[in-house]
Amino acid sequence: MGIRLAISNPCFELWLTLHFEDHTDCLTTDEAVELRSSHDGSSDKSVDGPTYMPRRKKAHRRARYLDGMHQRKGNAFPDDNPSSGMFRFLEAVQGHE
Repeated sequence: MGIRLAISNPCFELWLTLHFEDHTDCLTTDEAVELRSSHDGSSDKSVDGPTYMPRRKKAHRRARYLDGMHQRKGNAFPDDNPSSGMFRFLEAVQGHE
């Protein structure tokens, strides 16, 4: 079975942003942090479960779309910005969405 990783490029805040909106443009870590904060007002690394849990299916769909977009373009890490493998984690623990 091995070890599998769920990497978000450029950072985890992209995954959190995908709970609220589509995002297909390359961005820096600072931009991703600012974008996430614009949705939930966060100024730290905490995540409010009740804010995010109801939106996880949308984030899953958006992250899968980004994965397909990068596959079609032949992009692999680190050239797959923006991307988040967190949808694979959800599939592993919850089954397919």
